[in-house]
Amino acid sequence: MGDFKNPFDPDNFSTGFGWDGKTVTVTGSRFTVDKFVYGSGDPYIDPNTGEQGFSNVWEITGITEDSEAERSEKYSIGKALIPSDDGESFARLDGKPATFNSRALAAKFSAKLKDAGFDLSVLVDGENGVKASNLVGAMIVFKSEPQLDKDGNPKQDKNGYDKVNYFPAEFLGYAEGAVGKKTNNVDVENRAYDLVVNLLTESEGNKLTRIQLIQGVTKALSGDPDQGTIVGLVVSDKFNSAAPWKVNGTTISL
Repeated sequence: MGDFKNPFDPDNFSTGFGWDGKTVTVTGSRFTVDKFVYGSGDPYIDPNTGEQGFSNVWEITGITEDSEAERSEKYSIGKALIPSDDGESFARLDGKPATFNSRALAAKFSAKLKDAGFDLSVLVDGENGVKASNLVGAMIVFKSEPQLDKDGNPKQDKNGYDKVNYFPAEFLGYAEGAVGKKTNNVDVENRAYDLVVNLLTESEGNKLTRIQLIQGVTKALSGDPDQGTIVGLVVSDKFNSAAPWKVNGTTISL
């Protein structure tokens, strides 16, 4: 049984559902096509087109400090913007400059991310354009906001709960420049490998859950300018695929 916490003490109250009020470590950031389905898994067919409904979205995947499971949130970029095959960027079919419409949910996410203290230039990779995966490894506190209908009233799901979207409220990670742009630095990658091996070696059974590993790396590198970069590497599939440890679901082991 874990350490007991007084359930009546306000300091021990939970911070809400989903990502509300929680620190999220971003494990995935990509532009993709979200195809609509019913709860049964059957495709939703748009009565106006006769085809499966869809939305072009910016999909953010992350892990909170109190959960082992990843979850994803999706922010519409509009149907005029087409996601690239690798998910890093998007383009317009007419060849015009590709930018978010101010009414798109992704535009609001970007504005909130900037207000939270994140340098948006990090998401642009020089002349190569947008690079969504540079957000991976960022540690962000999210806050919920109700989804509103055309009359300004909160939308509700079939169970009567208000529907919400989660937006950045405070950026906690990355020292300046310590993001995806530096992940090709061999010295930083070697530090990441050594740190993960040490954490696994010191753990019971030489294994850790993904969130335990992220927490261990974050704590070990507190105040280190490479903290954001190394956290980003640790949650990267490419980095883990070439590592001397094994990844099985949410468990990492030697």
